[in-house]
Amino acid sequence: MRFNTSSCAIVGAAAFNARHFSSMQFDYVIAADGGWKSLTDIGFEAEEAVGDFDSLGYVPKAAHVLRVPEEKDESDLELAARRAAELNFETLVFYGCLSGRFDQTIAAINVMSHSAVQGKRVFGVGDKFCLAIVTPCTPLEFSAFQVHANTNQAIDLGPGADANIQENARYKNYISVFAAGGDAYGVTETGLKYPLDSATLPSDTSLGLSNEFCGQHARISLKKGELLVTFPEFAWYKLDNVFSNA
Repeated sequence: MRFNTSSCAIVGAAAFNARHFSSMQFDYVIAADGGWKSLTDIGFEAEEAVGDFDSLGYVPKAAHVLRVPEEKDESDLELAARRAAELNFETLVFYGCLSGRFDQTIAAINVMSHSAVQGKRVFGVGDKFCLAIVTPCTPLEFSAFQVHANTNQAIDLGPGADANIQENARYKNYISVFAAGGDAYGVTETGLKYPLDSATLPSDTSLGLSNEFCGQHARISLKKGELLVTFPEFAWYKLDNVFSNA
């Protein structure tokens, strides 16, 4: 699958969803430190490597290498995201940064949020879940898909998803929407079990947790602020208006 805009994958050093990565075609891939090994383990060589390489233990022989001191203010992932922005990629997908140390996960989400504020379309990919940073310029849409009545799972899990229902049980059919970086205004959610219409979503509440797909075309948008949206991996393959038909 390929995005309909220029795309860059940024791969960090935490647990890597190789299955999902292998289902995608990116225009460019940047390894942040130990992300280089995650990629070479599946026989893939990134175009660029960025970091102090303390996790990796050596400087990789990438076509482009940006080596920085260990004592620095930015994480390797942030430096990689900055590099992707310099190269003017419109869509950024972050791997290897949503597990492991919780503080680093928070830092990674902050980096994603900053990239979204810069006008990028931003996604993150975890073990069997994905997230998106939604801004007024980048609403999120999913095409309709059937849900199994007994398991609350999508019947068609998609080309890159694990077809084992038990493996997907943690995330079921849930989609959660939270305000990021402050309150979100004019939040509209259609095609989900619990809709919203031009609502204010506070950033200090659990409101937005565990909404559900219900077999309809779904759309999430807002007028001001940012939203952090999490959804099961199978729903990635139902994303609408982001992939190329070619």
